Amino acid sequence: MMKIRLVILITLLIALGAVLSSDRVVSNKDEDGNREVVKKTEEKSTQKTVSPTPTTVQQNTYSGSDFIYPGSLVTSSGGNTFVMTSSDGSDKITIWYTDRLGNYSAKSFVRTKSNGNVLNKLSASSGGQKIQVEITQSASSNTTNIKVEIK
Repeated sequence: MMKIRLVILITLLIALGAVLSSDRVVSNKDEDGNREVVKKTEEKSTQKTVSPTPTTVQQNTYSGSDFIYPGSLVTSSGGNTFVMTSSDGSDKITIWYTDRLGNYSAKSFVRTKSNGNVLNKLSASSGGQKIQVEITQSASSNTTNIKVEIK
């Protein structure tokens, strides 16, 4: 009984040592049914450790004039809010603002059209700056309204 425990303990120690030293233990039976333990050392791969390189995050800091739609008429402005009108269609204006906000890290674009009335809301933020654009056009009007808020 003591010999069996000793054999089990030695086997466990060999297996544990193999795991800790990246060696592999193979147990085979020979022709007579006797167990043969062979210890094989695996070659360790030589991988080069790559250190991370710092990257700089470009912050988008635009002024309000960067978000005035080309050819539009500014009907009011105050602080960081601009209200404009344009004879261009809401789709063309929405595409222009979507492209303009493309470099921001977090974006949300919601386009709705019901009974010919359009309400598109675009929002983007990056580096502490948030831009919100609201584009509206009623079914009975050829004029598109634009509201831009920079926070």
